[in-house]
Amino acid sequence: MSTGPWTDAENELIVADYFAMLAEDVAGRPYNKAQHRRSSRPLLRG
Repeated sequence: MSTGPWTDAENELIVADYFAMLAEDVAGRPYNKAQHRRSSRPLLRG
């Protein structure tokens, strides 16, 4: 569990990933939300 607020880098990562999923959705392409989360998790504190 995180011990404080997210860093700017963590926020940028999460927002970029959200927009990547949004772009896939708008284009009608399938995406795996759980896989996105698993890929991002090692890059986040805690």
